[in-house]
Amino acid sequence: MSFVVTIDQKRSRLGLPGAEAFADHLNSVVADGAARRFEVTVGDELQGVLLTSRALVDAIRIACADGHWWLGVGLGEVQLEASARRSSGPAFVHAREAVDRAKRLPWGLAVVGPTEKVRDLDRAFALWTTILQDRSQKGWETVELRRAGKSEIEIARRLRITQQAVNQRLRAAHYLADEEGEVLLLSLADEALREGG
Repeated sequence: MSFVVTIDQKRSRLGLPGAEAFADHLNSVVADGAARRFEVTVGDELQGVLLTSRALVDAIRIACADGHWWLGVGLGEVQLEASARRSSGPAFVHAREAVDRAKRLPWGLAVVGPTEKVRDLDRAFALWTTILQDRSQKGWETVELRRAGKSEIEIARRLRITQQAVNQRLRAAHYLADEEGEVLLLSLADEALREGG
């Protein structure tokens, strides 16, 4: 069992890096958990095959931070070839169904697969991505520094703002809910893999 992630551009990215650059960014983060790297498959659509819940959650976080992508996650068996583009299997079919459904959802992400746990994972991602997509650029900057292990005092010095302002940004960005949501997603994704395997 693997996660196939299909990522499709929402709209023209005028003046922004394109699909190839975004694939490179994803691959730099999820390399250890990828069975097949993210690559451009057609137009501005990307596809990758991920083996771990950690890689899946990290990829979704990156896409939410970027804000320009529809996200479809398919869980299932895969027949791996040299690249994601050449690989096949039920997980790819599920990912296609998921990204098509994601385009009709406000949070822009769907998860499809053969098990009961996939439905729970789909609902949890809906809640988590809604939190992430409501985050301002300043909120993302502050949260990422906090996630990197910086204290509020260190973040305040780096951003040249007060510690109180750092705390306010973290609250507005729903930092604690984000962290709790990530723990839940990692657990549900692991359960989905085990249930399907």
